[in-house]
Amino acid sequence: MGLNQRASTSPWPTPTALPGVQLWSLQPGASQPFHCTCIQRREMKLGALVKELEERKKQRSDCQRELLGKQSSLERLQRETDKLRAKMEERGQACAALAQTKERLESDLARGHQEYRTAHLEVRSRDQLILQLRAEMKSTQQIHQEEREVRHLNEKVIGQQEETCLLGRKVREQEEIAEQKEKERQQLHLKLCASQQQVQSQAQSISRLNSDLEAVKKAHKVDTEHWSQRKVQLHSRSEQASALLGQSQARLREREAEVTSLKERVIRAEAGQREATEKACEGLMKTRDADLESARQQLKMAREDLKGATACAQSHEEGVAIFKHKYAVAMETVQRVQGQVDFLGEELRYSQQQLRDSHLATSAVKAELAELEGRYQERFTQWESSQEALDQLTDELQANQSRLRESQDKTHSHPDQEHLSLLTDNQLLQERCAEQVQHLAESEGAILQIRTKLETQSKEKANLERSLAAFHHSHRTTSRQQEQEVTRLEKEVTRLKLELTNGQKNSAHKEQHQELTTARQEAERLGEEAEAGRVEVQRLQWALQRESQGPRAQARQLSRELEELRGKHRQTAAAAAAMARSLWVPEMSH
Repeated sequence: MGLNQRASTSPWPTPTALPGVQLWSLQPGASQPFHCTCIQRREMKLGALVKELEERKKQRSDCQRELLGKQSSLERLQRETDKLRAKMEERGQACAALAQTKERLESDLARGHQEYRTAHLEVRSRDQLILQLRAEMKSTQQIHQEEREVRHLNEKVIGQQEETCLLGRKVREQEEIAEQKEKERQQLHLKLCASQQQVQSQAQSISRLNSDLEAVKKAHKVDTEHWSQRKVQLHSRSEQASALLGQSQARLREREAEVTSLKERVIRAEAGQREATEKACEGLMKTRDADLESARQQLKMAREDLKGATACAQSHEEGVAIFKHKYAVAMETVQRVQGQVDFLGEELRYSQQQLRDSHLATSAVKAELAELEGRYQERFTQWESSQEALDQLTDELQANQSRLRESQDKTHSHPDQEHLSLLTDNQLLQERCAEQVQHLAESEGAILQIRTKLETQSKEKANLERSLAAFHHSHRTTSRQQEQEVTRLEKEVTRLKLELTNGQKNSAHKEQHQELTTARQEAERLGEEAEAGRVEVQRLQWALQRESQGPRAQARQLSRELEELRGKHRQTAAAAAAMARSLWVPEMSH
């Protein structure tokens, strides 16, 4: 102040009047408004950042609320899936109980069929025993009758031999011829008895064959009904399996739609979060670090869960692939079994046609047997009539022999005419005997023809029995194969149902795996965004530090310049004072 006053009172010009000194005096006053404007700008930036921070906090709270809503919806979906799994397990248990009841009923039915078959076989064996006893009784009666007849004939022959001892060679020859005829008649009678027995046995065998054919037809009808029912059941089961597959596919589509909607929501949330992260500020650094640490921990846990889930998913995918392969194999087996069923149906129709043909053949054989029986009855009646005629002839022969004896006794008393009449009667009797012998030969030829026909019919019957046995054997083998195939298919269907339930579980695991993968991707994305946000925050912090360091450096530079200016001002002031002092001292001396 003193120096300024002295400068103003002195005639020399003041240093402030100089242009350089005037600038030096104005520089400190101009730096103050510049600092004020910088501080105001910083305050405005801080206010804007605080507002953005509040908006980010609001957006974060909204995101947390949405996340809680999604978690609640996920928990609700998990509860629904648990309920559905419990229902599926209950239905599986009910199906298993129904399968057990069905197997028990089938075993009871098989037991009843077996008991019915055993009872039927016992009844057939009893009927056969009764028929055999009747045949034996008839044969014994016939044998007794034949023995009586033989005894009677033997007695007659003995009487005739005693009576013919008195006759000549002709009578002996006639007796020998009669004995031969009697022996042949006995043989024919025995042959007729044997043929009757054969006819009866053939009739019995034909009746047995008819009963067997009826039983086979009934069994065949039962088997066809049983296999048709099995076929319908298998078709219904395959339809149920396809319906279950369709339901599971529809559920998978619904789950995929839900996943796509969740993905869209996540994408929207990501967009909002990305916008929120773009407007991040310095105050979110600590919370972001804490979130990053928690996210890293969650990411580690999610990676561990992801490893386990990927292993489970790989195993489930392998199981699904195996299930698909098994399902394809099962469908191929079903198609193959369908072809086998069609082939067996064709064989069944062919066997039915063969049964019809065999039935027609048996009916034709029955008709032929009835015709042969009629012929046999006719021949038997003819043989009985010839036997009666032979008995009459033997009686007449005995009467003639008695007449011959009487004539021999009375040869001397009777005339020649009576002797001639006796001879003519004897010739007539011989002619009748020859006719009877010829008739017996014809009957023997007819019996031989009947026997040959019976033999051919017995051969045909044996062939039919063999073909029937072969058909029975083939039918049993085919029925066993069909039963085995049906049991195998039932096991395959149950296994496919179990695999279908497992496939549904696998689909649920697959959905969980997809959710885990999406969660992993979300966690990775959040980690990447967190890293990006951290980098952005570091960049902003660095920029803020740089900005803050810029005014500080400028202030320091200004302060240094101010100090330099002040030093220069002091120097100039000192120089001016020294000059003024040097100038003032000479004036004082003057």
